[in-house]
Amino acid sequence: MADRGGIQLLPETRKRIEVSVPGENKLLYIGIAIFAVVAVSYGVLRGVTATLAQEVKQKNTRIVQLNAERNVSTEEKLLSLSKQSESVQVFLANHIFWTQALAKVEQALQQQVQIQSLNATADAKTITFVALAPSYSSIARQIASLVADEGVLDVDISGARASNAGGYEFSVTLKFDETKYLKKNGQ
Repeated sequence: MADRGGIQLLPETRKRIEVSVPGENKLLYIGIAIFAVVAVSYGVLRGVTATLAQEVKQKNTRIVQLNAERNVSTEEKLLSLSKQSESVQVFLANHIFWTQALAKVEQALQQQVQIQSLNATADAKTITFVALAPSYSSIARQIASLVADEGVLDVDISGARASNAGGYEFSVTLKFDETKYLKKNGQ
């Protein structure tokens, strides 16, 4: 220790104190990393949000343009046509071949029998007709002829009575097999 002007100074030795604690900066580094990840994620999400908002705006503009271009009356007519088309398709897909059924009835008719009226019902799958025959034996032959057809399930006679026109008037109801006369899809 040096003496300077009669004053003695304290020793000039300085010691540096180092404290070494393991992992002292680890939490700081983890915090900085989390902050960086959050900041980058925020930026990316903000960019994606802006892009999606722009796309929504463009699509809304396009929808408004399309809505302005559409013709409402034509659309209503097309919807009506579509509904009618569906109804017709169902009808055509399951319609009864009336021409075949009537042709078979005509083939089964005896020459002496004259049909006065005819009624066909699709729901009941029946054909009803009123006819005029010269005799009871002609009516019996007519019934036998109708029963012989494989498409006819049942023949019902509602009665036979003498007619003023000469002969016998009778009413017949034919119940026919839908598999013989019903159109199947694709046939």
